[in-house]
Amino acid sequence: MRRIVYSVSSFLSCLAIVGCNFKGNTDMQKEGKINCQKWDAFAAKVGVPGCDQAVPATDKAGLVKNLSEMPQNFVAGSAKYAEVTKLVQNYVSQIGAKTQATEIVSVKKLADVLVEAGFADQLTEVTKPEFISIPYYERDKVTPTDLSAIKTLSGINKDSKFKIYSTKEGKVDTSDFAEGTAYVLIYKLNGSDQKYSSIVTIPDKKSDDEKFKVIMYAHGGDAGISFRNIATILQNNLGKGIVAAPSFPGEPICSITTIGGSVENNFIRSCGDAKGNVIKAAVTGEGVKSPLDNDVNAFLGLHNAISRMAFSMKPLIVKSNIDSDFNLNLDYYSNNNLLLQMLTGPKTIGVSDSRGGATLLAAIGRTGIMLKSTLEGGLGNIDLKNPPILPLFSSAGLFYTPSTLLIGSFRIVTQNMLAGNIYDTSILNALPMIPDLKKNSYITDYRIAPIGQDQQVLDKLVGWIAASDIVFLSPYISVGMQNWNVTISEITRTFNSVLFPKLKNDEKFKPILDFLEGLVSDKLTADNSLLLMINDSIISANQNKVNVKECNYLADVTIPGNNSCSIYNILVKGQKSVKLGDKIVPEIKPLINEDEVENFTNFISDFDNAIKNLLISNEADKFTILTNLLISASVYKIPLDKLTDIINFIGASLYSAKEFPQLSFNNPSVELKASIIKNLLNLGKLDESLKKFISTLPEEQKKNPLSVILKPYLDILMKERKSSPGSIIFLHSTQDGVVPYTQSLIAKKAMDTVFDAVYGSTQIPNNPLTSFNIPAVGSQLFAFQPEDRFYTINLGEKTSDGGVCSALGYDGNAATNYNPDVKKCFGKMELNKSHDGTFAHGDTAVRTARLISEPLNAMSYNVNKSDIINSLLYGNQSKINNAYSTNINTQLITFNFAYNLANKKENANIFYSTDCTDPKTGIRYLFNACPASGSNFPLFNRTLFQDGLQKDAIVDGRWEQKNKTSSLTPTDIFTLWMESAAKEASN
Repeated sequence: MRRIVYSVSSFLSCLAIVGCNFKGNTDMQKEGKINCQKWDAFAAKVGVPGCDQAVPATDKAGLVKNLSEMPQNFVAGSAKYAEVTKLVQNYVSQIGAKTQATEIVSVKKLADVLVEAGFADQLTEVTKPEFISIPYYERDKVTPTDLSAIKTLSGINKDSKFKIYSTKEGKVDTSDFAEGTAYVLIYKLNGSDQKYSSIVTIPDKKSDDEKFKVIMYAHGGDAGISFRNIATILQNNLGKGIVAAPSFPGEPICSITTIGGSVENNFIRSCGDAKGNVIKAAVTGEGVKSPLDNDVNAFLGLHNAISRMAFSMKPLIVKSNIDSDFNLNLDYYSNNNLLLQMLTGPKTIGVSDSRGGATLLAAIGRTGIMLKSTLEGGLGNIDLKNPPILPLFSSAGLFYTPSTLLIGSFRIVTQNMLAGNIYDTSILNALPMIPDLKKNSYITDYRIAPIGQDQQVLDKLVGWIAASDIVFLSPYISVGMQNWNVTISEITRTFNSVLFPKLKNDEKFKPILDFLEGLVSDKLTADNSLLLMINDSIISANQNKVNVKECNYLADVTIPGNNSCSIYNILVKGQKSVKLGDKIVPEIKPLINEDEVENFTNFISDFDNAIKNLLISNEADKFTILTNLLISASVYKIPLDKLTDIINFIGASLYSAKEFPQLSFNNPSVELKASIIKNLLNLGKLDESLKKFISTLPEEQKKNPLSVILKPYLDILMKERKSSPGSIIFLHSTQDGVVPYTQSLIAKKAMDTVFDAVYGSTQIPNNPLTSFNIPAVGSQLFAFQPEDRFYTINLGEKTSDGGVCSALGYDGNAATNYNPDVKKCFGKMELNKSHDGTFAHGDTAVRTARLISEPLNAMSYNVNKSDIINSLLYGNQSKINNAYSTNINTQLITFNFAYNLANKKENANIFYSTDCTDPKTGIRYLFNACPASGSNFPLFNRTLFQDGLQKDAIVDGRWEQKNKTSSLTPTDIFTLWMESAAKEASN
């Protein structure tokens, strides 16, 4: 595991603000002492330095080294990794059910919600030419330009419609825009009556058959969400999917914008108008703020609500208060298989900024943990009556995101939270999450528990904090974020070509399959199978309902004219067991109620068609047929545990007819002629073979023998699964004064370490990914350097981080916040009341900053679009003309070439490879993904070394003259990523 490198300025800024209580630091928050017994117990559990390793604040180099140590016990393969993993699994197992939606309370147009809240004036068009609805500060301008074509205070009109322009190279582009409708969706989650609120935007369709991915957006800050917040980040990308954005528990939906905490407002969060004045909320947030805990549940729960709503899936209750224009035209990973659509949900992309990035990483990572638990437990353990639906992310784009509370300056914050040293007057309360994290029950319970009686609460704290930390979550992010389209198509192929042939020849299954084939292949008429003749008999009887009573063969034999044993009667009233001569008529309990007959006959019709295609047709997609049959059972409300009973019912009625042909089967029974009866299988032998198999099973497995039979096949399905990675990018300004740039660097390093452990020369034991053939996701970090105009602090003056502007850093190298062109340090310049330009966080300094990337810094969005897209797909050195059709061999050669360049290697060695090599071509593929048919579908969109030859600059964030030539902004990169790597990851 490589040690992560950071710039010192971000660490020292925290010292100035809060005081770290390390040795020698006595001038900050003097009344707040670190309880070393508490901290040391926690530090030992997670694997970070304890009090005995404290460093004097005057030793800057030592302090940086100390804070650079990652939580070692969160690293796969470490000595205590298994212990931490168990604690995380305990935490995640308790939250899993809480992410499942139970009710859609309402879906209203956002405009209607604003009217109800008294904000009708915010939907009225403003005619003043200088009016700005959604401000965007263009490059080289100090006054904003409008992102919105709709000139209202809220950015939407009275019909809740929006029209948002794109930006390119720091300029608003009115030729490219997104149009659609904004809604407010209120929902509830399992185990709670709390209402969760969200904004959902749906693009206007360009064609009748257009379908949309779901873009899950986790907002920045902790003051709530507004349409303006969403539009400012996503811009014209609002047209690329259905955007679902929760407001998070305890946070409101605001009509115009949000106001974060500051010294000036006593750290009180609120909604604001266009001038920054406090106004009331459009939708008041319910519940208690719960960062990195219930906000993750709310995020996953919103996705679950949308997924279930699309299929009206139980246990979801959908109230009548749903806007009639709200239509979910979702794009699925499997558009021809209804069951897989229900289980896997829609194609999903995650997007976040600031605090929302921590929520998004936790959501993807925890989803990965839950998915891995499902894989370990086996697919046979899924409850198909009420299956858990987890979002299957294909990609994620994160703007200036926090990723860990245990490395760098954030560890100091965490240490002080555990000690209770962040008081209500601390400037740290201005940071998103901090006021609520310090009140987090996991932290406070551990803080107040008596020493020696705190082991249980310590375990809970570590489980939660590890489930929120990129170092632990990084492998599970690869589990939760894949190209699921590849996985699902390969599962279908494996089932059809490998499993089903095995299934047909299995001695345990063959009698059943032969029997079923006899039902559908024996023809009574030109177009009716025996099964359909039985069904017709039931339909006819259901219409007439003559003499409905329990079947009694003895009465039918001895009493003239008594015809009680129709198949319909057996179905709804059952069959009495009687002895006729030396034979026993078996008892059959009623299978369904009379009011369920229509559903039953509809299902039998589907059942007949499915069996024909499964057993007779050679070309049919067996997997899709089987899964759609399960959907039919759900639609017609036939419980899955009754499928075996249905087969028994058909068999028992036919068995009786075969054994007792002297009985009269008049209409509404089907007339079973002797020629038909002779063609029926000997069901006695079927019963005998099944009973013999069941008798060999342990007692607990006898209740569900079918799952025992199927388990080996499901295991093969998982073993043979083929996978392709998703795509993740981090975008961050090197001078971010709210979330240190190093937080994105930490995230990238954590993801790189996992990639190295999977594909590199040194592989770790018990890797969570290799044990399940899951590819590691490659990450891209795009760093951005603020423009010259944002460097305004003179040498010797105080900087925003509490230090003094200096040309050199503590290590003698150029200071990371110093611009030698203007000979000043970063900071001070403000563009508006929100201090845009001061902190380089979510402001103009980020959106119009210069990209740090050697191969891209001279590229133009319009002129070099295809080159940038290739870089986003395969790395900065790629020269691929047709990226979408390249085969895996080309991609791997390109990647390893980029690796050589980035590491200044002159040979052509393959540094990264997989365990699967085609013996004919020698081409290396991802896990177990050698395509026997020579398929070229892209299994590899790895872009580890996007940073290329600027790797050193990316690490330390120092200003460089040559980066001033770059014209690309974070929005440019994000938009092109949405069109390339994010798109490929779900196709």
